[in-house]
Amino acid sequence: MSGEQIKTTKSPSQQTNAIASSLDQIVDIPKETKALVVSARSHDVVQWMKDVHEDWIQYPYIVTEDTNPSSTLSVPANNGNEAMRYFSFIIDNYDSLPDIIAFRHGHNTAWHQASDSAAEINHLNLATVRSRGYQNFNCIMGFGCDQHIYLAEKQRAENESTNEPSKLLSTRSEPPVDEAIYDNWDAWFGVPMPEDVAAACCAQFVVTKEAVYQRTKEKYVEYRQWLLSTDLGNSHSGMVFERLWHVVFGMPPVMCMSNEQCYCDAYTSPLSGTCPP
Repeated sequence: MSGEQIKTTKSPSQQTNAIASSLDQIVDIPKETKALVVSARSHDVVQWMKDVHEDWIQYPYIVTEDTNPSSTLSVPANNGNEAMRYFSFIIDNYDSLPDIIAFRHGHNTAWHQASDSAAEINHLNLATVRSRGYQNFNCIMGFGCDQHIYLAEKQRAENESTNEPSKLLSTRSEPPVDEAIYDNWDAWFGVPMPEDVAAACCAQFVVTKEAVYQRTKEKYVEYRQWLLSTDLGNSHSGMVFERLWHVVFGMPPVMCMSNEQCYCDAYTSPLSGTCPP
């Protein structure tokens, strides 16, 4: 019948949902993928991983002997502590990396964590991670940012060719670690040596795949090969990269701020605390 209005029994919200459903069928919007890579020792209690939101794909590396035969994820050798596991994950998955990758230790709590591991992962501020490309889980800046490694000063002193004893590279010095960073800077990063390097410890962080892709797969193989061939013990060789993870993934050589600013950037409520104005 001409002029007759056709009535619908659908509410406005139902109509909106129907339109959205139709659009989803037309446009295949890819879902963001997230991976949790955990370097755990055989005695670590990793039950906390069950409390992590289920949209994180979990990759536990359980270290037992020279490699890690009890884990489905293996590494060439048990050198360099967590750095060996982190690099191995990147190398093995380089061509199909998840969008966001969190690297953690196997423990649930530690002296360098303000909260338990599952809470820190579940309350990550992913907007910061996406924007910055890298975020340290540790926001207690006194652990690491008090240990600046003064690379350029040592370089200038060596160029002057004096007979004076070489100065310590850092105020709280681990000489083997500092020297390894100094000796390998050019080969590893290919940029001028900075005045100093510093960041919060302790080798737990989250990165985007874009940050990882700033370096070639061959470069990550080179880093891992250094761990395999260095004469340094596990503690020192792992610490070399603990001081450098932020540089590896494209951050400035010094990445230090107030604890309050870090918590505000890194986490959502309630872990974010009161954000500075």
